[in-house]
Amino acid sequence: MRLRTEKSNQLSASILFFIGSVLGLMLMVLPFFMEFKKHEITQELSNLISSFGSILFSTLGIASYLSHKSQKEFLNHTENMLESFFDDALESSVKYGFVGITDRLSFEDFLNECREGDKVYWLDTYAPGYVQWLSLLESKANNGVKFHFLVLNPQNKDLCNLRAKEIGGRYEEAFNEELKRFTIDLHNISMKIKGKGKLDIRLYDDLLANPFYINERKREKDYALSSFYLRAASGTHFPHLKWIDNGGDSFVRTLKQYYKWKWDESIEIDDYYIDSLKKTESLIKDV
Repeated sequence: MRLRTEKSNQLSASILFFIGSVLGLMLMVLPFFMEFKKHEITQELSNLISSFGSILFSTLGIASYLSHKSQKEFLNHTENMLESFFDDALESSVKYGFVGITDRLSFEDFLNECREGDKVYWLDTYAPGYVQWLSLLESKANNGVKFHFLVLNPQNKDLCNLRAKEIGGRYEEAFNEELKRFTIDLHNISMKIKGKGKLDIRLYDDLLANPFYINERKREKDYALSSFYLRAASGTHFPHLKWIDNGGDSFVRTLKQYYKWKWDESIEIDDYYIDSLKKTESLIKDV
């Protein structure tokens, strides 16, 4: 692409130089041509036309040289700047483990990548459309995957209403009820697991800056997906950044440290808490 641009610029400059040179030469010889054709012309006008042609010819020659030189300098500068930018970006990507962006998060795909012995750290408010992968979640837990879910406390109505208002649309009415059902359904699954894995749930009482999901893998490098809380449901409408734990300052390690701290600060739930959620849910349905 750069070579095409450079050749195009050189061609344009050469054409302009050719046209200007022909015009300049024509002006230089015009006085002699007019004398040959017996046209009357004063010596002063003859000198003026000839001088103008000479100046035009010389100016175009210098301008063409400088233009070509400045184009090369500009292209070299741009090339060096882009090389520096991409070198820095690549270095940062390697340092922090950034590997790409997904257009949409698919929890089903995320779960399908989980294997026996993996540990999943899940941090979000809840997951709209979770019923589509609930059976897969149960299957993975029974087959040896250990899940840890940190979910927004459904009984903290102020925070639920605040997040629902941020997202807007149907969530202003549905957010709190769907969050309650999500929490209840996760608890029900956790009570049914008989295999090698498990499903633990805890609640937090604040609004996060970003949701994320970590797969701490037994046989491969750990990886994580993260997004942002803005004015849309992040789990269904936002792109997610993908990170790989490649050691050192890997961002996956930073996320894991934060998760483990937040887990220790979170609220444990029991059957009594779930029963109270079910009662409030039934009351709302009866209204």
